[in-house]
Amino acid sequence: MSRSPSCSFPPNISSARSHGSATWPSSCVTLGAALLALAIAGCSQKKVDNRKAVYPVHGRLLVNDQPAPGAMLVLHPVGGSYDVERPVATVGPDGSFELTTYVSKDGAPVGEYIVTAQWYLSADKDAPGPWPNVIPDKYARPESSDLRVRVAEGPNELQPIVIKR
Repeated sequence: MSRSPSCSFPPNISSARSHGSATWPSSCVTLGAALLALAIAGCSQKKVDNRKAVYPVHGRLLVNDQPAPGAMLVLHPVGGSYDVERPVATVGPDGSFELTTYVSKDGAPVGEYIVTAQWYLSADKDAPGPWPNVIPDKYARPESSDLRVRVAEGPNELQPIVIKR
């Protein structure tokens, strides 16, 4: 009757003397891989369980009635603490954006938000940075921005966000 190799520590040292390296039985490798996969799955599941439900949010940002490609938007929950989700977006060439909270373009949790906006431009695209923010400073901080949006359950199409400078 043959005996299957056991998974024990240290590895098979007698094999190491004859072959020049220690070996682990294949059952140890399989068991180790399975435990690693379970540990990874357990950790990632906890993160997903703590996420708030998000809903798709699309909108447009116009600065002086023109699209603001490359501008960055951050939504700050009204009355929120520092440890809450802050959905973000980068404005596309046509002024459109889609909010991201956890993964690309997944949306935002339900709630009312203060919007902050920053758009760094230079007349000379080859000039070294940092470039200036061409949106008035009041829109860069949640304490002074008067831009507000509300996210509801289901798909959201926001009214255009319009900034005059």
